[in-house]
Amino acid sequence: MNKTFRMSAAGAVIAAAMGMSSMAAAQDTATVTAKVEVLKPLTLVATNDLDFGQLVIADVAQGGSVSLTADANPARTCSADLVCSGLFTVPELVVSGGTAGKGVTVNVPKNVVLRLDGALATSTDASELIELVPTLNITQDTTVTSATDNFYKTTLSADTAADGGGIATFYMGGDIALDGSEQAGNYAADFNVSVEYS
Repeated sequence: MNKTFRMSAAGAVIAAAMGMSSMAAAQDTATVTAKVEVLKPLTLVATNDLDFGQLVIADVAQGGSVSLTADANPARTCSADLVCSGLFTVPELVVSGGTAGKGVTVNVPKNVVLRLDGALATSTDASELIELVPTLNITQDTTVTSATDNFYKTTLSADTAADGGGIATFYMGGDIALDGSEQAGNYAADFNVSVEYS
């Protein structure tokens, strides 16, 4: 009888231990770390216009195209049916004030429509419009798609003229195409280029 009692007591101890083990397994804790990195604000400044200069359409039946390279020392290439003259310039774009070593993404419209001075903003007359395709001399990010914009990526280097700031300098070129029907006159358009941290 005594022996039986002892076995029962041992069984009770084992059962209690198993119950406590089950309870312990059902409860646990984890440590979560909350953090944030504050980056310096970005400033984007453009100098110069994207100016293709002057051109004459030698063959109105053919039209033609003009390209400006995105470079500190740009080159202009005109197709055979155009005669190009006059000065040409490309914009220098400078991102500053940001955090050095961080990547940034630059957003540029895929297409821009230059309109003849005096043409209505709603005009669809091809003789009053010239299409521009802007380009930059930094790496295009083809992993991101948009119906309206192209995306380019670069990294901010340390700006020795600023206290721990970052800077990136790049250039914009572009291509224009003419169908030969364009009227004589000045064509222009304003468009936005934006920058953000990648």
